[in-house]
Amino acid sequence: MNSSVQNARPLLEMRNLRVMRGDKVVLDDFNLRVHADEHIAVLGPNGCGKSTLIKTITRECYPVAREGSSMRILGEKSWNVFELRSLLGIVSNDLMSMCTGEASGPRRSSVRLFQQHANFSESQCGYEI
Repeated sequence: MNSSVQNARPLLEMRNLRVMRGDKVVLDDFNLRVHADEHIAVLGPNGCGKSTLIKTITRECYPVAREGSSMRILGEKSWNVFELRSLLGIVSNDLMSMCTGEASGPRRSSVRLFQQHANFSESQCGYEI
């Protein structure tokens, strides 16, 4: 990574996030930083929190407010959600299936944002799969 990108604010920065769906903790103490020149894909088994992560980025889900937790998208802490969503490009398996037809392979779901990837293992999921 070149020095000008290292000094720039990240496109996405999540620190110690906890996100719940109902009474269930789905993401706990979650950290992620994505810079302008990085590419990621979020991969993992069904039910491990990939969709919750994407919905947190698009502000369909919100992290629990707690000390030491923060989230910045494009350098900003707060957004008009309609403005934010107009700036994001997210491709999910649901959209891919509508556009390309039926897919075959192992039962794994993924949400692709960029090229580099990080796997969620079953042990990282907030609950048993």
